[in-house]
Amino acid sequence: MRRKDINLLYSLTQATKKKSSSNIMVVLGVLVLAVIGVMVFLFVDAKGEVSDNEALIKDLDSKLSGSLLLGNLQRKYDAMKAAYESDIADVIAEIAPSEYAGQSGKMSAALLDILMLTDEENAEDSGYDADGEADNVFDVDIKSIAISGTSVNITCAVVDYLAAWDFTDYLAGIATDLPEALGELVERNARLFAGVQDNYSGLPQLPGNGEPIEFTLRFVVADWGALV
Repeated sequence: MRRKDINLLYSLTQATKKKSSSNIMVVLGVLVLAVIGVMVFLFVDAKGEVSDNEALIKDLDSKLSGSLLLGNLQRKYDAMKAAYESDIADVIAEIAPSEYAGQSGKMSAALLDILMLTDEENAEDSGYDADGEADNVFDVDIKSIAISGTSVNITCAVVDYLAAWDFTDYLAGIATDLPEALGELVERNARLFAGVQDNYSGLPQLPGNGEPIEFTLRFVVADWGALV
């Protein structure tokens, strides 16, 4: 082979190598970009999943905190109700008509179920809140209960002032704007208590600032038999 042919062959070989090398570099570049793209996608996706998980954890934590708070409030309510029930049973045993002798415990429990009304969803009173919406009549915190003779004096607190009006309507036996499921209790209250409507003038008249508003209700037990 002549030198010119050898040089030409060498030149062609080198050109082919350069072209192959260039193609390889292009392919490697594409692969690198693809790997980077996949890594970015995985990072963003993982970041999104972490963000979603954090939101889920926060939501669960919020619900757990709410459940714990409700549990603590329920225990506090149960303890206070039990203490009231025992004390009121002693009072009822002394002042109730003789025909109700031996029933003071039952009458005390019935009275407290009326005064310390809750919408806890259980087998006993799930119907109270059947519409799935909050009802003002339940949003009353009973701070104290005192009985002297047939007179009942309760100190209450509400955040929404309208709850005070609904609760007073409920005790007075007025069914306006109250859940239908409370119908029987409202009818019984109309027989059981007297003088509840005299308290309307002392109820909160305007919305508060988000803090509990206290008010007092005074009335008498007109029919002890309604508690039996």
